[in-house]
Amino acid sequence: KYINKYFKDTIEQKTTSVIEDTRLQLYEYFNCKRKYFDIPILMYGTYFQNKVWNQLLNIPYGSCISYKQVADKINCLSYRAVGTAIGHNPIPIIVPCHRVVKNDGTIGKFSLADGTKTKTYLINLEKVNS
Repeated sequence: KYINKYFKDTIEQKTTSVIEDTRLQLYEYFNCKRKYFDIPILMYGTYFQNKVWNQLLNIPYGSCISYKQVADKINCLSYRAVGTAIGHNPIPIIVPCHRVVKNDGTIGKFSLADGTKTKTYLINLEKVNS
């Protein structure tokens, strides 16, 4: 969604070993055989966005924390700013933004297709297999 913001050149579609490793690890994740991703990632964003995204990597599989808790962990006064940064996460699932819920414990938004339905599915997938 945001890739053209950072890359102005034409993007060529081809496969690489990293893409194939990613495909395999996502397959394993969705088949309950993987809880952590160990592929190299490089995220392009602001300093603040990267700070938030890196914090998401610390949320354990099968756990959820609130936007406010993420904000507290990075010493940010605005959990809404955290939510905005999470909404711009370029690699959801691998950088697990689905593990962040609203402060009242309800599901909140999600940037992938079918939004909250997909987020609920991912949370339930992890809770069942924790």
